[in-house]
Amino acid sequence: MRDRRKILSALMDVSDTLLSATVLWFCPRIFGVGFSVPLCFILTVALGFMQRLFDFNSAEGISNRGYLKRVIICESIFFSSLILISAFLRGGEEHSRVVLSSLTSALSLCTLIYLKKVAVLRLTRRTVRGRMIIVGDNAAGACEFVRDFKTEHTGYELVGALGAELADIGCRSLGDADELERTVMHERISAVVLAMREYDDRNIAQISTRLDELFCRVYFLPVMYGLIKSSAQLEYFGTTPLLRARASALELPIGAFLKRTLDILLSLFLMIITLPIMIFCAIGVKISLGRPIIFKQRRVGRYGEEFVMLKFRSMRDGAPCGFDGGSDTRKTRFGNFLRKTSLDELPQLLNVLKGEMSLVGPRPEIPFYVEKFRQEIPLYMLKHYAKPGITGLAQVKGYRGGTSLTERIKYDLFYIENWSLWLDIKILIMTPGKMINPNEIYKGERK
Repeated sequence: MRDRRKILSALMDVSDTLLSATVLWFCPRIFGVGFSVPLCFILTVALGFMQRLFDFNSAEGISNRGYLKRVIICESIFFSSLILISAFLRGGEEHSRVVLSSLTSALSLCTLIYLKKVAVLRLTRRTVRGRMIIVGDNAAGACEFVRDFKTEHTGYELVGALGAELADIGCRSLGDADELERTVMHERISAVVLAMREYDDRNIAQISTRLDELFCRVYFLPVMYGLIKSSAQLEYFGTTPLLRARASALELPIGAFLKRTLDILLSLFLMIITLPIMIFCAIGVKISLGRPIIFKQRRVGRYGEEFVMLKFRSMRDGAPCGFDGGSDTRKTRFGNFLRKTSLDELPQLLNVLKGEMSLVGPRPEIPFYVEKFRQEIPLYMLKHYAKPGITGLAQVKGYRGGTSLTERIKYDLFYIENWSLWLDIKILIMTPGKMINPNEIYKGERK
């Protein structure tokens, strides 16, 4: 299922690029502008890059309204930039034609991409949608939600309802509400709507925590006054508003776009200026340890998906790893230098470019320890709602190496809930002063 979604997402990206190329080639010619083939190619590539940053086609569960909003923002930014560039390079009547052709192109492209998405959703509903259930005892509200849900393409498949009171609301009855977790795992559910006549704070917190650990989104029906802290929490399914239990500005299209843009531009810049340092590190590793120079290790990333994290190798092979701390005979003097100065982390700039990590975010953990910590530390799994980072708020506050994991998680969750581009910039500015790690001890290749 996941592989098919990835393939479909890639095909949708390709079709968006083809539509962009078609519009950029034909629309300007209506107004007598006409881009040359090389310029049209450059603009298509640039627009395709922006569309990929806005992640139109792999945002699971995005509603029609949310999808259209992303498309409009993306195309508006691109064609507004094109108009501004034209104002500097061209003037008079020619610039006016560029403005008209840009507005026409933006409107045409938004319409075509949106209609294409709706058509594909109709044809491949079960392939691309997440799976949703509704749980609770508010039959009237749930019935209205189900009726409205069936008229809209929300990106979800409504699997059924849990709860004796919801047995007759127009969708399949899945049993008792006590079987929520089992149903989520068995039916591969990615979103749960809570429809309750009364909401108990403690009960809501328990349900949200349990479902967070299963990477299942939680929504409330109806929207409850006083719980909305940001616009990211509110989503529309047709005309019905739903309140998401936890949300971050990172999930808003403009937030995700700004963060990804910062990651790409700054990681490329850092790779260029640190190239001599990386060559020095590679030579030092080769002399002290031989090959391989790069240490590869599986870590847990966003939404619990594993990826291969890269580091300069700092230890010999062969000894068991653990959490006992203290000195480790596998570390060479040069490896110890790399780890204390954090220079062993430089290869992770490649992970950032690939989109597996971000420059700023919670540090990723080994799968074995994720399973261990999820049982021991409250709300531990919530850190996986953001991409892991090379640096983070906890790290610049001094929580690295052998420091308190509980305090580290508190800072990670504060970062996710209060993210802003300025917060990322402040953390990046603070990072060089925190690169020397006095608390560095080996703990299963953790940092």
